[in-house]
Amino acid sequence: MEKIPSDFDYHALDLNKEWSRWRQAFSIYLIATKKNEEKDAIKIAILLNQLGAKGIQIYNTFDVKYEKFDEVIQEFNKYFQPKINILYERFKFNKITIQDQPLPEFITLLKVQAEHCDFSEKNNMIRDKILQNIKDETLINRLLDEGNNLSLERMVEIINLNEERNKEIRYIKNEEVNAIKENSHKHQFKKSSFPGKPYSLQLKPDAIPVTHNARRIPKSLMPKLKSTLKNLEEQQVIKKVEGPSEWLHPLLAF
Repeated sequence: MEKIPSDFDYHALDLNKEWSRWRQAFSIYLIATKKNEEKDAIKIAILLNQLGAKGIQIYNTFDVKYEKFDEVIQEFNKYFQPKINILYERFKFNKITIQDQPLPEFITLLKVQAEHCDFSEKNNMIRDKILQNIKDETLINRLLDEGNNLSLERMVEIINLNEERNKEIRYIKNEEVNAIKENSHKHQFKKSSFPGKPYSLQLKPDAIPVTHNARRIPKSLMPKLKSTLKNLEEQQVIKKVEGPSEWLHPLLAF
């Protein structure tokens, strides 16, 4: 047996949400009982019967007594929609300022809030608000060059292009900095020296020679390791020994 929708809760904290829930359940009930195929007058009567005395009271407040079922549903939709304080919503819109977020995110925030403000020229309000919050003088000049032809759509297009260009510039600058650091490191390594007279490192008389087993070096790292050891040898930091040795570092035993 088809289940009749539960009673509508007229005391719910969120009447719009309660109406959406109940309306869906009622639509399913009409389809399940095939009453959705009935005439509009019959469906309206079923709707009011299920909504009860309070629903009929609300129905009687409608300015027009609609004969179409869908029109009656639309009127109930309007009735249960939360009432918007336009003045408050516009106050919230005007208080929005850009923080640390990228411009595209700021624009999205403005668009969402503007939906509740009932602006007669919504796009122009958003456009002007964006312009007030841009800190990049070059971008401001680029937008002002558009003059009266600058629509919100055109502004967003220019801003998105500017954002992409800035990303490219930051990437290029970062690559240049990395290259400078790498070259500086190489230069310091090659040119480093101790000040004054050459140093001589002396072992203690009682020093005991140490020999470690060879460390396993991944094959993929061997070319780079050999190149590094060759550079150290050329700078006389280390010296290659042919044959047995009392001292043996595990990294050099190969």
